[in-house]
Amino acid sequence: MRSSTIVHCENSPLWGGQEIRTFNESKWFFSRGFKVIIIAPENAELIKRAREIGMETFIISCRRKDALSDLFRLIKLFLKEKPNVISTHGNYDGKIISVAAALSGYRKNIFRYRHVSNVVKASLHNKILYNYLSRHIITTGDCISEHLVESLKCNPQKISTIGTGIEAPKELLSKEQAHANLCEELSLDPKTRFIGCIAVLRSWKGHTVLVEAFNKIIQQFENYHLIIIGSGDADRLIEQKSRELNIRNKIHLLGYRDNVWPYFRALDLHILASQSNEGIPQTLLQAHFANCPIVGTNVGGIPEVIQNNQYGYLSETTHSDAIYEAAKEALENQVETQRRSDAGFKFVKEKYSIDKMGEKITRLYEQYGLLN
Repeated sequence: MRSSTIVHCENSPLWGGQEIRTFNESKWFFSRGFKVIIIAPENAELIKRAREIGMETFIISCRRKDALSDLFRLIKLFLKEKPNVISTHGNYDGKIISVAAALSGYRKNIFRYRHVSNVVKASLHNKILYNYLSRHIITTGDCISEHLVESLKCNPQKISTIGTGIEAPKELLSKEQAHANLCEELSLDPKTRFIGCIAVLRSWKGHTVLVEAFNKIIQQFENYHLIIIGSGDADRLIEQKSRELNIRNKIHLLGYRDNVWPYFRALDLHILASQSNEGIPQTLLQAHFANCPIVGTNVGGIPEVIQNNQYGYLSETTHSDAIYEAAKEALENQVETQRRSDAGFKFVKEKYSIDKMGEKITRLYEQYGLLN
């Protein structure tokens, strides 16, 4: 066991890209002998998964009415554990952790993460949190880092863009076998082809816009069905839009799947129709690794993953017509689409492995002399 202690705090109970990044990063350090403590609400999926692999957990309420109680309990925890690094990922925890760390003498151990690209207002409160109550800021994409410099006047040397490393499988099903398995799972004709989206079901992920684009796609490509994998509160909106367009029979909401790799391999095209907020979407990195062609909207860090159409197809707007046109180009030009997909695989394998992510973060900790 390493003598260094790393704390990660996340107020979200959900299980999306941000929470998965937090867990996988924590697990990487835990597997190398570091003491890792996960702080989150009792009902958080992050707590459940941390406990399953033996990481220590610490429960806070993350409710405004319990803020004072959370604060004093965190101060007590920090004084006891003497953490080398305190990482904060959300809104509530970012505030409460910062104050607790400062009051217990650990302000210089705070690493503030920013996963999404939505606007950070240039308020005095945010300037204090990012510029004073943070030793360093880690973002998942250049678009986020650049915004923090512009909006909050953060020192660029205090910000590191460290892309989310994907935990890749040791082997993948052949595309033919994955396709056959999915047809069998859904009791569909073996000639059926698939377009899909694997992402948490949040309104800004654009699933309803994807359904509108898919309605246009099947006017020309009749054999396609749409596979939607993920959990969240947008499922009702997807159902409603599918029925409104009278294509519910061609859309399959499969819910959450822990192992998404066979589904990526079964798809002819993965479309992420995000309307806002995106950092670097893990789902597109995973699609690249699975050699699954992608279409993404020009939002947040998505262009960083597509790189001027080198590794997929970028929809210039978030409208369904533009998404349809990008998907149409991908489906009609299969040789070029496969070339871009192959390039995307190499891009992710070289730049976005979980080991590369962990090693970059370790060097950052060492740069500040925080590890024992």
